[in-house]
This record gives sequence, structure tokens and C-alpha cells, in this order.
Amino acid sequence: MRSYYAKSAMPEELSRAECETWEDFQASGRYLYTVDGDQRGEIACYMNQYNEAVMMWTDSKFKIATFATEDDPRDIPEFVDWVLNEAGPI
Repeated sequence: MRSYYAKSAMPEELSRAECETWEDFQASGRYLYTVDGDQRGEIACYMNQYNEAVMMWTDSKFKIATFATEDDPRDIPEFVDWVLNEAGPI
């Protein structure tokens, strides 16, 4: 999914990494995710220019790309849990 929105919000060069800690966001990462065995989209984590942790995800079934930000390193575990289990792609 390479819409204008996705291109402008998600960095092109990200390594494969888990998005679980503040350090993971500083290192930046991108990975594919599946739903019921089918590849469904991408999840990326990185730091933006405001030093906020960003999780961005795409969903090829619904053709969307969106993101969420967190600025407090202490809240990263809750942020990641919220994105992945309530607000995000899965």
C-alpha cells in the first residue's frame, strides 16, 4: 500500500525489529503481519522529528494507513498494547 499518506508518514528504510521498547522505536523497524494466516499489512515503529514514538500500520483488506504517537518512554508498553490490541491492525 503506497498511498501519498503512507509515503509521507512511514520512513522508507526501516530494519526488521520488534516494537516493544523505547529503544526499539529509536532503532526503527518494520514488519509484516498476518490475520488468520493471510498477510494483511505492515507495522512500523520509529521516532519522529518531535522525539515521539510512532507506530504506523497499514491494512490491505480495508486499504487504510494510520498511525499513533507516544511521547513518554515510560508508557511504551501500554502504548504498544493499545495499538496492537485495541486501536490497531489486528
